[in-house]
Amino acid sequence: MKRFYLNIFLMLLFLSPSTFAFEQLVRVRVLSRYELSQVQISSPLAQLRIVENGKPGEERIGPPDMPIVLKAQERKVEVRIGSYRTLADQVFVTPPRGSSLNIPLGSELQRKFKGKMQVRSLGGKLIFIEELSLDDYVRGVLEAELPSGFPPEAQKSQAIVIRTYALANADRHLKEGYNFCDLTHCQVYAGRNLPYRSLDEVVDSTRRLILTYQGRAIQAMYHSTCGGHTSANQKVFAGKALPYLQGVGDEGYCDRSPHAHWDNFISLKILEEVLKKDSVTHPHGAIQNIAIAEQEPDQGRVFRVALEGKRNFTIPAIDLISVVGRYLGWSQLKSNWFEVEVKEGTAHFKGKGLGHGIGFCQWGARGMAEAGKKFPEILQHYFPGTQLTER
Repeated sequence: MKRFYLNIFLMLLFLSPSTFAFEQLVRVRVLSRYELSQVQISSPLAQLRIVENGKPGEERIGPPDMPIVLKAQERKVEVRIGSYRTLADQVFVTPPRGSSLNIPLGSELQRKFKGKMQVRSLGGKLIFIEELSLDDYVRGVLEAELPSGFPPEAQKSQAIVIRTYALANADRHLKEGYNFCDLTHCQVYAGRNLPYRSLDEVVDSTRRLILTYQGRAIQAMYHSTCGGHTSANQKVFAGKALPYLQGVGDEGYCDRSPHAHWDNFISLKILEEVLKKDSVTHPHGAIQNIAIAEQEPDQGRVFRVALEGKRNFTIPAIDLISVVGRYLGWSQLKSNWFEVEVKEGTAHFKGKGLGHGIGFCQWGARGMAEAGKKFPEILQHYFPGTQLTER
């Protein structure tokens, strides 16, 4: 994954697989990280449907030479197309078949969305929810979550993992009016921006394929680089042990990852200030030392760390990584496989891998594909005991 975010994995383990059907459209909240109060949508001949007082109002076709401007106004959305102005409770914008809604986010950044877009206003910000097919969603997540240039068999493996995850967790945000967010709490999704036909072919060739265990879609967890061995889900996040997530040797397949080995230095003073930002990790005083309190016996993944100072206490390693990542950057502590040594008030972390280390290792899948392995074998390696099922 692109970021190491804790909540997704803790919630994953306790959700029941959804009864979501392949034929249903998915609803994804998009552009959430940008907190936009105004956008300019470029999509010639896009269809607009205005909703006012809960009732569909007028429908318009966007002209080919004018952008659609949407602006948050309290709980209303201001719509402007040339000289046309109106206020709406919400707006639906649908691109012509085979086209997309193009939304610039700066001088060099633009996002493209092929589904119908619902736009409303909340707290002075615009809320965007895209409605699209499951396979279009898988295609978008695939380009966002997997580094470019991976072999087709690794891409196919990832596509099946993405689809399986979506089916097992489609009810995650239903109370908020959509299925998925676009962040790592669900899966990273940023629209359809890369024109590579090869990604379309990957999704088409794996259509309707998912991973199941005892007939149900599995919790298909994945990460960037395991560092040599995946880990058991209950060891990292507690909760119920899942038979297909009990850790497997990577056999050196992810050694070529740029994250296979890493090290970093963090002063204890800075670490103290960061830990104060979260009630779970608050040290309530100066930190004089940090050490490993609980570690995987045969590997090196750390489960708990000890903080010494005014108050001696231990915290889950995953909490340490999450807090440091949020406030200092996700490249500081890339995984919970590390050693730590403190000298002269600075903690030196030396580690392996990127991510939580549970389930599917993206760089390991790349190595297996380059070694001639096909996607069924790759998936069986990382999720032993599961079945590749067509639904």
